[in-house]
Amino acid sequence: MKLAISAAIVTSLLLVIGGMFGCTRGSAIKAPVAGIVLRSQRISLPYHGREFSGGPQASVANTYCLMCHSGGMVLTQPPLPLSVWQAELNKMIKVYGCPLPESSVDDLAGFIKQQNERSAAVVE
Repeated sequence: MKLAISAAIVTSLLLVIGGMFGCTRGSAIKAPVAGIVLRSQRISLPYHGREFSGGPQASVANTYCLMCHSGGMVLTQPPLPLSVWQAELNKMIKVYGCPLPESSVDDLAGFIKQQNERSAAVVE
């Protein structure tokens, strides 16, 4: 009886360990469609060099906005009302999965609106 239990434990451990190390895949994955091979690629995106500055919300903007957008892209938007920026940030959270805490939406929307107004004033 003890031998059977020991054999079962050893077999289970071998299956678990084998599963952990035996599931490694190469850099190519065969797709379910014949003739298509998916390969992992490494890409480098250019550094945009623009970050937000000024005010406590600059760090929040740098953390959450610059995940997907360049600072220049955000700062060259047309002047928009606060409600539109709030709606845009809520869309980024709900539709695109931005991890920005919903409690930060109002403050960040006000910060971006203020930054855009400053950028527009410099251009004029």
